[in-house]
Amino acid sequence: MKHLVAESFGDKRGGNAPKIKYVLLEDNEPYAQGEYDEGEFKSGDVVAAAVRDRLPNVRGYFCEIGDSRTAFLPCEKYKTGDFVLLQVKNGQRDTKGAEVSDVISFAGRFCAVEFVPSEKNSENNNFKVLVSKKITEKAIVSEIKEIAISIFEKAKESGLEKYSVNVILRTELGSCERPIERFTSEFSYFTERFLKCNKAFSENYNDRKSGKLQNINFLEYLNKIYRTACFDEITVSDGNTVSAVMEANALFRDNLRIIPESKNDYSLFTLINGAKKLPTLLGRVVHLKSGGEIVIEKTEAMTVIDVNVAKSRLSHQELNLEAADEIMRQLMLRNIGGIVICDFINVTEAHGEILVAKLRELSENDYSKCEVLGLTRLGLVEICRKR
Repeated sequence: MKHLVAESFGDKRGGNAPKIKYVLLEDNEPYAQGEYDEGEFKSGDVVAAAVRDRLPNVRGYFCEIGDSRTAFLPCEKYKTGDFVLLQVKNGQRDTKGAEVSDVISFAGRFCAVEFVPSEKNSENNNFKVLVSKKITEKAIVSEIKEIAISIFEKAKESGLEKYSVNVILRTELGSCERPIERFTSEFSYFTERFLKCNKAFSENYNDRKSGKLQNINFLEYLNKIYRTACFDEITVSDGNTVSAVMEANALFRDNLRIIPESKNDYSLFTLINGAKKLPTLLGRVVHLKSGGEIVIEKTEAMTVIDVNVAKSRLSHQELNLEAADEIMRQLMLRNIGGIVICDFINVTEAHGEILVAKLRELSENDYSKCEVLGLTRLGLVEICRKR
């Protein structure tokens, strides 16, 4: 059972929307946590941008998007001074600004849609439907294509005439109930969102006012990062969080449960057992159920994880396998990236093969790309994980 717990925090009196703190749980055990801030430029946000400086060496431009840092647009079809509609593809990273693209895309549970700038408007190339190979019902696909074309033709009159549209039918559409209804709902929602962005861009065009036109929705943000299209239950505590969730809740078909905001000093996270475990799970030392422990040390070059027997009565092989489960969860929970070196206990060659196989199996559940490289000559396990 997948469960999302979320609550807003920060200044609720000001004009800015408060941030949202969230924890993702599976079977009441947290595996990811973080903060959602509408003020930051995140992957998926749509912006109005002014093209400032051409960078011929890297075939791109610096753009002003309303942030203190310039964004990078990797293409060569614009001129300095152009005002364009863009979408953030890679958000702010440390001292770097965002990377942006002129292809506006939205991804849902059953379909994904791309709006691509195009000067050509022939009927043969401005609308495409790509279908997952696992969707075999040709009659349903044919009906969906007709519905999509109908929606597209109506939308062209409202500002889509300069765009080509690519629609991708995802695998889950083939196994869900009422696929035509689900597709129509998602595709209409994404088309309406794009038209709103395009309209807001047109209103800013004469003034050349750079800035964010639309934030990526909170649930879409989680889906983009953690590849979790839906939850069995969503628990929120206050009106600010509800408004952030409700827009896409019908789209993602989640069970929303609202806990009234407490008048005491207890936050929502103290009421949920899984989230309550976070302080002990995010410390330097993480205790295992058997009495063993793992120690996590982050350095400039890599993250080092050491497995200790402590009070455990398990054999070294059993303790190593228990630690492997917790280590792979910690990589997700803390979003640890780069090089990770794990020092397990007395790893023999035979047990090392079993341990590496176990870690590779667990890595398949990671929402980020994670590769278990194997054992070094010193018996250490090497892992490489994308942030």
